[in-house]
Amino acid sequence: MTSPIPVIGQILALVGFVLVLAALKVISNKANNSKIFTNAIIGIVLVAIGLLAGIIIFIPSIVVLIYGNTTAMTGSLIGIILGYVLTVTGFVIFRNALRLVANFTGVSLFNTAGIMFLIGSILIIIFIGTILAFIGWILLAIAFFSIPDEYKTAENT
Repeated sequence: MTSPIPVIGQILALVGFVLVLAALKVISNKANNSKIFTNAIIGIVLVAIGLLAGIIIFIPSIVVLIYGNTTAMTGSLIGIILGYVLTVTGFVIFRNALRLVANFTGVSLFNTAGIMFLIGSILIIIFIGTILAFIGWILLAIAFFSIPDEYKTAENT
């Protein structure tokens, strides 16, 4: 019997992504800056494609490698490199969206969270990247709760 906990965690993560994107859409509309939401969507989609492409290419290659086909190592490396490049690129674009939100709201934690995501994606090869990305999510949650009632845009200050 398997535990339902991992499935619940994945569902909650997906709900979290949707809620973050919804909040960024609202901020994008209030800022009258479509780049915020566009960058967020493109970034998240690239990260998702990178993870899926990496998994779709990497897993079968490992299975073939286990059964003695040494040429499968090339497929494994391609999967890892493709997933890594797309994930880092996605977080660069997502960071740009968070930088725009920080400029619009005056909450610098958005920029800090974006930097943590970017550094975390670069260092994902070693375990510290996962920890930094987790810290980024915590900072992003705090940033959303720190948004003032009235925004201080870069143009107004």
